[in-house]
Amino acid sequence: MTSNKLIHGLTIQEWRHNINNYVKTRDIRIKVCKYCGAFFLEGKWVNDSIDTLVEQILAHNIKKVLEVKYPFVLNSYRIRNIEVNDKINVNIEVVVNLGKERFIIMKRITLNTVQSICPKCFAKKVKVYDTIIQIRGQNRLSVDDRTRIYDIIRGLPRSVRNEIVDIKATKDGIDILLNDKRLGRYIAKVFERELGANIIESYKLVSKRPDGKTKSKLSISVRIPPSSKFLVRDHKDHLLFIYGLSVNGFLAYDFDKGKHLIVPFKTYWQWGQKAANISWRAMRVIGLSKNKVILLDENDYATYEGESILDEKFFKDERVSVLEYKGKIYVIKTETLERGLRNGKKKEEKKS
Repeated sequence: MTSNKLIHGLTIQEWRHNINNYVKTRDIRIKVCKYCGAFFLEGKWVNDSIDTLVEQILAHNIKKVLEVKYPFVLNSYRIRNIEVNDKINVNIEVVVNLGKERFIIMKRITLNTVQSICPKCFAKKVKVYDTIIQIRGQNRLSVDDRTRIYDIIRGLPRSVRNEIVDIKATKDGIDILLNDKRLGRYIAKVFERELGANIIESYKLVSKRPDGKTKSKLSISVRIPPSSKFLVRDHKDHLLFIYGLSVNGFLAYDFDKGKHLIVPFKTYWQWGQKAANISWRAMRVIGLSKNKVILLDENDYATYEGESILDEKFFKDERVSVLEYKGKIYVIKTETLERGLRNGKKKEEKKS
């Protein structure tokens, strides 16, 4: 019978009984960041799921943690389950060969965690950074401006947010500190896409070594437009009403041309944001006639005919916002005017 067959002087049953003397495990120590949970593996800090990290640890240290003595030969192993508490206990299924015979045995490896701190978390603790994003407005940031900035930061991918060293609120705006110039530029681009921000980069020399190599900090100026709809003059002194955002630029209505268009973000900032020096006033709708809105100025009881900028539907006795420009009256719903740029209504889009 097979059970009585001798292999190296012992039967299979005898080998099975003594296999634990030939297949042994050793515990190892692993450095773990006490703040982010990253593992120090093969000379670098790695932050991933516990299953993936344990697989990597065993793959790199299997000869240290699993000893298979002659005449047995390691065939394979696989993780059965992982228990995490003060230590990380890994139960593995080990397959070993003895000649043509195969044996399966369950073993446990313990990973003793040693608390440490990774460079990223250390930088956050001591506020070390090499990139600063300075978010400012055309004037001092309003409460609405700050709210939408924090909304965008919260909406960033977690992997990006984890790289942020600190966020500081100043009287002029908001500063974001981080240690990755590439991610700094990525965050700035998000503000450009979401808010139509103007981006300007500059460098500040920090140190210079004897060999001539320098170390600099990257400063990214992010200047955002007003949070609500607004009037502005372009390079031709045309009056424009900025009422929304698209992926290509600001949605605008040119009162001088009488048409809707898209103003590219860079073009808008090149204009220098000339003040419109004109403002909206309130009137009441007293009637509707084809494409015209009949309006009453309740201050002097004069009546006017106005036209809608955004093709909105108006109702009798509704109070609206009105702009008088070059002999014409333009009408918009007051709630539309007060709504933020990201909620702007999109009509016809043509490049400016």
